[in-house]
Amino acid sequence: MGRGAWEQARCAFEHSLQADESSEVMFGLAIVLWWLGETRESVRYLEQAYAAFRRHSDPAQAASAALELCFLYHENLGNHAAAAGWVARAARLVDRFDLEPLRGRVSLIKACCCPDPDQREDLARQALRLAVVGGARDLELCALSEIGAALIAKGRVDEGMPHVDEAMAGALAGEGQLDTVIVTACRMMESCDRCADSQRAVQWVRAMDRFIERYGCPYLNATCRAHYGGVLFASGDWQNAESELLEALKLSGDAMPALRGKALARLAELRLAQDRVEEAERLLAGFEDHEAAVPVCARIHLLRGRLALAVATI
Repeated sequence: MGRGAWEQARCAFEHSLQADESSEVMFGLAIVLWWLGETRESVRYLEQAYAAFRRHSDPAQAASAALELCFLYHENLGNHAAAAGWVARAARLVDRFDLEPLRGRVSLIKACCCPDPDQREDLARQALRLAVVGGARDLELCALSEIGAALIAKGRVDEGMPHVDEAMAGALAGEGQLDTVIVTACRMMESCDRCADSQRAVQWVRAMDRFIERYGCPYLNATCRAHYGGVLFASGDWQNAESELLEALKLSGDAMPALRGKALARLAELRLAQDRVEEAERLLAGFEDHEAAVPVCARIHLLRGRLALAVATI
């Protein structure tokens, strides 16, 4: 669809909303705004859609909206408390109204939000079992990518990466929905970044050329966009790397500091490679203690001749 098509969809939904403030139209507009990178507005319409679905006694749609809100708060805004609240609300609706088709999605979202890799793997495997039983191919692919990412987080790279590759292959072949590509691509980037496998990331980015050309960049949160920019930087494509890293910084503008720090660190790395040391230092002002920024700060200290400070930073 590309950005132009998403903009057209936005205009259509906004026009419909003027005539009929239905929950379905608000939900559709929220999804389009998410693809356009307008996260806060997407959250606003999702929350309105959720409330309308509840008023109209549509628990399945309300639970779906709650799951979308959990994903946005966790992945795009870094607000883990709000994400936990929304997944709990979705889980309660699923239990109360026996919404079995959504139970696997609840397990998947819980896996996405879980910081413990063992629990993350367990939840993702639960989602996978439910996906296979229910014939939900998009859920199956997302669960496979989560299992792979969890295994890689535990150091079991050889075991985890085939899951990530399989999920990417199925998603790009069109087995799932558009947002299936988003989830699997971001987990691929996360996994490749964690084990420093930039070659694999570059290969998958090239395999995604047609998807990106048709629908736009699938890295719709700041962290994955920063990873993507880092891969382009490592592959020598500095011009596009700069564009993606600036976009990551834009996406992180109203996110929690943890997400913004990653985007700033990657852009600062590029500035150092461009011999723009002062600019790199300014970018990281106030984020020096952030995990992703520490190695970049150490390099800046070395370039400035502050050897003792560089050692202390490391």
